[in-house]
Amino acid sequence: MSNEDPGRAPASEGDPNPDFGGQRVRYPVSFELRIIYVIASGATLEEDALRILSARRASPAMPKILPASGTRYGRMAIAVTFADQDSMRAAYADLAALPCVKAVM
Repeated sequence: MSNEDPGRAPASEGDPNPDFGGQRVRYPVSFELRIIYVIASGATLEEDALRILSARRASPAMPKILPASGTRYGRMAIAVTFADQDSMRAAYADLAALPCVKAVM
């Protein structure tokens, strides 16, 4: 089910987002991107993530491995800056498509 008004065009990059009180994301935007991944199959995740982020015109810092509560899943943080919404969405999609990745936040 969609929260959008059927008579209104979908929000674009410059339109306020009704789900967040009409607030807009202003680009460039910088934040710490988080990845949850399967440790057993994530041997090349750092290199893959940096390659994807660079190809999508993000400005990534060096990845940091974060403490995880178990032994199956790992957590990684990467400080990034995205210049526009399209590159951010494409990077999220590419990262989520990696076989070892379970979530990108």
